[in-house]
Amino acid sequence: MSKVGGVWEEALLEELIYVIAHLAHTEQHIIEVDCQQEAPKLTAVINRIRMCRKMLGEVLFNNLGVKGGSGGEFRGRAESFWCTLKHLSMSLVHCDEVAEKLIKRIEDVALSEGNPEALKPVVADLINVYKVRKTLRDTLIKLLTEVPITNEVSSVRCREDLCLEEDRRFEND
Repeated sequence: MSKVGGVWEEALLEELIYVIAHLAHTEQHIIEVDCQQEAPKLTAVINRIRMCRKMLGEVLFNNLGVKGGSGGEFRGRAESFWCTLKHLSMSLVHCDEVAEKLIKRIEDVALSEGNPEALKPVVADLINVYKVRKTLRDTLIKLLTEVPITNEVSSVRCREDLCLEEDRRFEND
């Protein structure tokens, strides 16, 4: 661990994964809000967030040493790698949310029932969520540090992301 400028070396790849997951999660929530309106009104906001996620994906891939061209009828290895990282990281964030809800449920049961036996199933569920979270995090670390991605990629996205490569319409909104 190196110390630079008074702070310990940051975990750049891990932080990039978290911010990418949170941006994708933000997109989900904005889409949920937009679906409840009489017409789509937030597409420009959604696209700006997607472009931010794409840019951070490029930063992530630059730091992993993944470069170059891709495309075609099927996803290349790098595109599948990106898609896997995105979905794993989003799952990690959702595990955190499930854990928060289970912790709240544990507090509620403890206050309302006063019966330690009533807590056992909820605590067991929380332990299982923690195990899954650890597995997801360990998998992400392994993918980021041990899996060689050798083909080149021109776009850092899953094709289903709907992230428009060169669409600059929303940059100045």
